[in-house]
Amino acid sequence: MDRPGFKRSHDTRDWIRENDPNLYELITRYFPTEDWEFCPGVEDQVS
Repeated sequence: MDRPGFKRSHDTRDWIRENDPNLYELITRYFPTEDWEFCPGVEDQVS
């Protein structure tokens, strides 16, 4: 892990998308790239 270029070689989603599409699909399934709301409409509920 100390060899030159290793530590920062695959630390971005772009690198993973280009080099391992299956892993990229798995990552984006659990960590989406778009912003989203955890509980849409919860502000409208009366306590």
